[in-house]
Amino acid sequence: MQAQADLDGADAQGRAAVSRVPWRRILVVAGLILSVLLFATSLTAYLVDQALHRDLVLTWYDLNVYNDAGLITRQLPSILYTWQLKAGVQFTYTPFAAIVFAGGSLLPFAVLRWLMTVAGRAAIPAAVWLTLGAMGRRGAGRRDEVWLGAPLEPGWPRAHPVIVFASARSRLAR
Repeated sequence: MQAQADLDGADAQGRAAVSRVPWRRILVVAGLILSVLLFATSLTAYLVDQALHRDLVLTWYDLNVYNDAGLITRQLPSILYTWQLKAGVQFTYTPFAAIVFAGGSLLPFAVLRWLMTVAGRAAIPAAVWLTLGAMGRRGAGRRDEVWLGAPLEPGWPRAHPVIVFASARSRLAR
């Protein structure tokens, strides 16, 4: 009788151990898999776009509009909001933005392109940093996630929301 009671007690403990599923670990792994899949999808879309539209991918079209608007702001500001680069393409930002673009138009266009590239690259880790901070993350883990996650962004500026999501999701799951 005692042997049967011991056996029933051991069986109940074994069933309890089996029924406890490590949901936290499963969610972490699922979040990491989702993050990797989103990154792979983003990278694939970027590479396909690069391959199919070689001549259209990075034409600096918007930067040309801003630069031209900056030149107009400096030389003939009265026509800034009636000027059109092409039919339907005109300056729609605030006068403060026009002043910023006027300063940018003083730079050579090659320097302005590099400056915009560096600013775009700096915006990615800044967005990850601010997102993790808003989620309550502090300390070395937050710093490490910013510097590990941000350089993975494959195309400027296409995939940074995916990286911000992936970084935030992976940190939240821990």
